[in-house]
Amino acid sequence: MLLFGALLCLYTSCIPSIQPFYTDDLLTTSDDFLGSWIAEQSEESTGDIQLVSTILWEVRARKDGSYRIRMESDGKAGWFVGHLFRAGNQLLLDTTPGEGAHGEDLSDCLDDMSEYHLLSLHHLWRVRFEGGMLYLDQLDPDWFEAANATNRTDGLLHQGNEMDLFIASSDVLAAWLLRHADDEELWEEALIMHPDT
Repeated sequence: MLLFGALLCLYTSCIPSIQPFYTDDLLTTSDDFLGSWIAEQSEESTGDIQLVSTILWEVRARKDGSYRIRMESDGKAGWFVGHLFRAGNQLLLDTTPGEGAHGEDLSDCLDDMSEYHLLSLHHLWRVRFEGGMLYLDQLDPDWFEAANATNRTDGLLHQGNEMDLFIASSDVLAAWLLRHADDEELWEEALIMHPDT
């Protein structure tokens, strides 16, 4: 779930959930995730998203082990709460809207972003750190199309005209991720970010 350029990812590649993707026993933390990360417009493709502007993530640890993530594009920002967790060998991130600091809240988010997140839906990212870069991958819609055809997602998804939605409980989603998260075909590269120094 990202701003402007990343909305393409949110509306097409990402399948949100009503419930968190994790259970408490899977939660973890990573100091590597902290700090400011940036994905900048370039003529070359950066992941599968064609950026229309610069996207900045500012990640701060919270006392409860979660993360406060400020996502910004073109000077407009949205605040999210993130929870890192492990499923199989994968580090995963669940994000959902949160409150900002210093009077900044959902009303200050990008218009499209705030409207899209009024339901406080959860979004899932696979997190990879390679060569000082942050790679954020999302679920591959082609995998789900094939899985739906063979009933491998029974009970997990509601398929709507405009958007699919995970409707299963956190227990069911976490168990499903424990079985499938290590399948490379489940993921598609969404965004590549580098430290904002």
